[in-house]
Amino acid sequence: MITDDRKNEQSVWWVSGLRVATDRPLVELEPCDDGEADLQVLFRADPGSEVEVGVLSSADSSDDWFKLMDQEAALAWIRADGRLVLVAEAEALVQGFDVLVRRVVPFAAALQDRVMLHASAVLVDGAVHAFIGASGVGKSTLAERLGEQGLPVLSEDLLLCLPTDSGVVIPGSQAGSVGESGPSLEAIYFIERMAALKGVSLEELPEEECFKRLLKHGFGELGVPKIWAAQFELYSIIAEQCRAYRLKVPDSLGRLDEAAADLARRISSV
Repeated sequence: MITDDRKNEQSVWWVSGLRVATDRPLVELEPCDDGEADLQVLFRADPGSEVEVGVLSSADSSDDWFKLMDQEAALAWIRADGRLVLVAEAEALVQGFDVLVRRVVPFAAALQDRVMLHASAVLVDGAVHAFIGASGVGKSTLAERLGEQGLPVLSEDLLLCLPTDSGVVIPGSQAGSVGESGPSLEAIYFIERMAALKGVSLEELPEEECFKRLLKHGFGELGVPKIWAAQFELYSIIAEQCRAYRLKVPDSLGRLDEAAADLARRISSV
């Protein structure tokens, strides 16, 4: 059994709709003062030594722990129930404690049958419009600019999605209970930056292409069948129920404000 002498120092934080308890202070996340934690994250100098059996070098096993790698570096060990994560403290010091918590949460959540999109999102007339793309493509910046255009920002990086019979629901607040009802996911935009582009370009995508792109941007590093099953279910519903677009934006911060204003007008009329 894993114990922690800093148990009394743990704090609980909101991470995309989940209550995450950590034994280190997190400066970029919103604290949560009530409710039982959905996930416990502990930082360790040598987390592998505390995992007595089942540390995985490959993910096609049913042992009790899964190891999350970043190239050759071990970032974290995630218990198979998704309720406990041991994070490599050395990597956290390099990347940032908040950053590593956000990196491991989608995998732990998927092991709890809760799927997140690597997406920013805004509200448009009470419905959710989400923006997906590779790391560094500008999802957070675009959401911030759209917020300045009057569209409330729901997420800058991770979006918790709850599949239903009629579509996909987003918790009423990403800093709120996962059990809350909330707005529906209406549209998905796959972002690309284009150097010569002055405005924005929207191209509607067919269902099959939307599904392929969702798979490409999914959290698949663990290769765990349970995680892929949960993601496949969600992606299928999104592809069937939501509109999908290829979104090209200028590769220039100087033109982004004007592009965001144009995009806000266009998605408000989609």
